[in-house]
Amino acid sequence: MKSRIHYTKPSITELEKDYAADAAANGWGDQCYAYIKRFEDLFKQHLGVKHAIATSKRRPDLWQRSPLQQKDQQC
Repeated sequence: MKSRIHYTKPSITELEKDYAADAAANGWGDQCYAYIKRFEDLFKQHLGVKHAIATSKRRPDLWQRSPLQQKDQQC
């Protein structure tokens, strides 16, 4: 007998739905930069770090220039 695969449903509050609806309705064109900046600032605050960069996809070029990549190459 195969074991069951457990899953959980997403937990999305009304506030999160409101944020997503607001971004979808108002975050286009030049307005998108305000949303990105807000996300980066809140993410930095959440992590307690000085810098954060939001990207639309994984950016290997950023990793290759990072101190972490340089440290990995020295090992």
